[in-house]
Amino acid sequence: MAVSVFKMVGFFVGFFLIVGLVSSAKFDELFQPSWALDHFAYEGELLRLKLDNYSGAGFQSKSKYMFGKVTVQIKLVEGDSAGTVTAFYMSSEGPYHNEFDFEFLGNTTGEPYLVQTNVFVNGVGNKEQRLNLWFDPTKDFHSYSLLWNQRQVVVLLLVLLEGIRNTSVLFCSVCLRSCPLVLEIGSVHTIQVVLFFDLKFSSCMFPDGARLGFIETKSEFLVDETPIRLHTNMENKGIPFPKDQAMGVYSSIWNADDWATQGGRVKTDWSHAPFVASYKGFEIDACECPVSVAAVDNAKKCSSSGEKRYWWDEPTLSELNAHQSHQLLWVKANHMVYDYCSDTARFPVTPLECLHHSHRHH
Repeated sequence: MAVSVFKMVGFFVGFFLIVGLVSSAKFDELFQPSWALDHFAYEGELLRLKLDNYSGAGFQSKSKYMFGKVTVQIKLVEGDSAGTVTAFYMSSEGPYHNEFDFEFLGNTTGEPYLVQTNVFVNGVGNKEQRLNLWFDPTKDFHSYSLLWNQRQVVVLLLVLLEGIRNTSVLFCSVCLRSCPLVLEIGSVHTIQVVLFFDLKFSSCMFPDGARLGFIETKSEFLVDETPIRLHTNMENKGIPFPKDQAMGVYSSIWNADDWATQGGRVKTDWSHAPFVASYKGFEIDACECPVSVAAVDNAKKCSSSGEKRYWWDEPTLSELNAHQSHQLLWVKANHMVYDYCSDTARFPVTPLECLHHSHRHH
């Protein structure tokens, strides 16, 4: 079963309220298919969604949630994936819905995947950011998370290196300024490293230095979660923030060759179908909201008060720490290829949240 790296390394410090929380790694405990059941394939703990020229496929959570963290591990479509989109997102319902999106935009063979994030508040989106990734998301599973509390929404990537056997892992030299903390829990090894905003993962090839040898049949190395986007509560500036609508968790794969790859210039090549996205490690650590309960009561139930303390309301989670801020700066400096805040042709008047938005650490 997947284990949260946050809990293992003490990244989140605080009290955990068990009642009303959900945490699992099994698909059918948390999710259900929402369309195209014949395009689902189950292989043990793996779920595969298929896209062909007849249909894509999608699934959704059985419950809705308010505040917390949702995570899934995905291996994206290999080879020529142009025109395809694989999405992982949270969303409420209705014309004034809130939504947090990951959209993985396929590309021709040899060209990098792009990940597009977006935020909808009260039905208004148009807050796209696009990044190229510093790893190949089609070769291994990588973890994608959304962390949501009343102060901020954080979009995180977690790099997982799998299948390392009888291998010496070298570190503590050029790439890392100090040795990481290594914890072992079962067959999972967690390495918390110190990263700097000018560090490129792709250039960190384990230079000569200290050695650690692992001989498990399968070892996963979780290399510190990396924030790639921050959306801060700025209600004090008159900017609405999504904090009063419970959200479901969704994922899907579909054809979007009218816009997904190079602005729609590159179309889906159906001779490469079926296009397959693979999933595992489903995890939700959030406050479950019954449909029968009013939104205002759910918001109250899922917020800390008195002796009731939720981990997502701890002061350490009210903003990014210095290390996370450096990581986010590094991502923006080295991998961001589009930011709506900088698109003056589309937005002649800079959106208000762009004037105030920052990821400062105090």
